[in-house]
Amino acid sequence: MKLVRRRIGLHAESIPPVAIVGISSEISRVRTNIRSLITHDSIALPLVYTQTVTAAVYGYFVICLFSRQFDLKCSSSIDRFCSMRIYFNLMATVLQFVFYVGWLKVAEVLHKPFGDDEDDVELSAWIKRHIKAACSLSDFIDDPIATENFCNDLQSHGPSTFDKWVQIFDSKQSRRQLVDIEDGISGKLKKYVHCLRSHFGN
Repeated sequence: MKLVRRRIGLHAESIPPVAIVGISSEISRVRTNIRSLITHDSIALPLVYTQTVTAAVYGYFVICLFSRQFDLKCSSSIDRFCSMRIYFNLMATVLQFVFYVGWLKVAEVLHKPFGDDEDDVELSAWIKRHIKAACSLSDFIDDPIATENFCNDLQSHGPSTFDKWVQIFDSKQSRRQLVDIEDGISGKLKKYVHCLRSHFGN
């Protein structure tokens, strides 16, 4: 709690302890989730594994396409059993195709969650939304002129920052580049805190 009060630095004594505990717990929860997300994305599956699974699934159904064909002409003595066998084989093959190919598509999305497909996570939209929400916090102060330049600068440089984040998540580059971006963002946050402290005269 003392660390959160020292980090806030603005009328910290007037903030109730319950709010401090809530803020610190939310910050810890967000940080834990981000760490889990980065850890999940940093685990790289071998390319041979994905190629083998894809080739096995599609190859299995190519074999089924030829192996499960049979003569549709049935004799009159076993006509009922023959028709049941036709429908059973057809439905079994269709169900296998739906489940196996569906599981394969789900595995492809889970393997690369930050892609450009419709089913992937829209990380850029989330970051843009959080930056807009952070800049909208300056509307609650009496004189938002002190933070207006910072928010405009952050919004003007936002897309390049989003592209850098997406490139790092997609290409799995070194952790050093991620640290550089975090340093740049922390520098902007320090500038924002400095503007707030100068505004409140603290």
